[in-house]
Amino acid sequence: MKQNRIFYIIFIAFISLLPLHTTAQEVPANLVGFVATDSDINVRSRPNGAVIFSLPPNMSVSIVDESEDGAWLSVELLDGRTGWVSASLLRVVESAISADLVPITPDNAEQLVEITELASTLSTGITFSPDGRLLASYSWEGVVEIYDVRTKILITTLTDHVGVVTGAAFSPDGSELATSGFDASVKIWNTQTWGERTAFLGHTEAVMSVAYSADGTMLASVGRDALLNIWNVQTGERLHMIDVGSGQTDVVVFSPDGTTVATAGNYTNGGVQLWATATGEELWSQRMSGNLQLAFSPDGKTLVVSGNSSNLAMTGWDAETGVHTFSISSSTGGSGSSIKFNPSGSLMAAGDWSTGTFVVADVESETVLFTDSSQRGNRSVSIKLAFSPDGHLLATTDSDTAIRIWGVHGSQ
Repeated sequence: MKQNRIFYIIFIAFISLLPLHTTAQEVPANLVGFVATDSDINVRSRPNGAVIFSLPPNMSVSIVDESEDGAWLSVELLDGRTGWVSASLLRVVESAISADLVPITPDNAEQLVEITELASTLSTGITFSPDGRLLASYSWEGVVEIYDVRTKILITTLTDHVGVVTGAAFSPDGSELATSGFDASVKIWNTQTWGERTAFLGHTEAVMSVAYSADGTMLASVGRDALLNIWNVQTGERLHMIDVGSGQTDVVVFSPDGTTVATAGNYTNGGVQLWATATGEELWSQRMSGNLQLAFSPDGKTLVVSGNSSNLAMTGWDAETGVHTFSISSSTGGSGSSIKFNPSGSLMAAGDWSTGTFVVADVESETVLFTDSSQRGNRSVSIKLAFSPDGHLLATTDSDTAIRIWGVHGSQ
């Protein structure tokens, strides 16, 4: 008996020295799994374990582990949820977005580099989904293309507009996409099925721009009929039909708190106007010339206008009073085609129609930090841009049918 006990102790000690057997093994970093089925797939607590949630078609997830036999993959969503998925249900690719990218800030904006590009049609603009996973590109060719940013997979193409598609905006919860076009319509798409949910028909000429309020309850649209329409998104009721009184209106943006909406005209009817969304009352206006573009700062205190001088100027205005607060100029030209704040409000990026270049400027110091002047395609067509919601990426598009993704490497 004593010998058996000694043998048992020696055996246990020997086993403890052996490497532990696990159900997972290391996988290369920066892999992405793309749901390659036409229906939802189950995510489990462990291989063959209980179902904890599901993934819809066209969803992408980070691959963080693999079972020893390779039959199961451990995945992580952008919201932090994790679980196990059958490897046969995912298309696995290396992410086009480097894992070492850091948020673009005034301290590193000079180090901005092109990370990757997506082939597209001749785009008139781009916008990120709220989670940063998708990029919608709308085009001169009358279509809207939806890309998964990390995999560069074209998820779907929306083709129901007749003529040029002029604008697009995701709802704040990402469940819908609104688009506008030369066909005088505003269409609302379900982002799970990519079917058209409804259409708002309240313009008599081309609709040039659309924007959601931050709470997702209202949608604003403007067009060549000089109308600003504000809609109840859920019911389709037109809350306000406002004659802006300045001819063609090209741009509309909501303030972050949704209490006001700003509009801007074009060369011949240049002007910026601010409206109260509750009453439709005009709060203030500024007469300006040029191909004007608008953006509210994330805190809602400043409305910035680009494209109203011989140089590409970004002028700041107090959103409450309409008083001029600052100007930032570059030497790239004077025809604004796009302007966006990064999520923190520390940077502005602006595109120039006349040269096809774009600049990134520091808001606090009022200086231009980065200028892209590389010649690509026909530079007479506008450059549009968008920051990703996490501030890591800047997407740009111009006339050579490519969407470029820019970022800053953490090692730089």
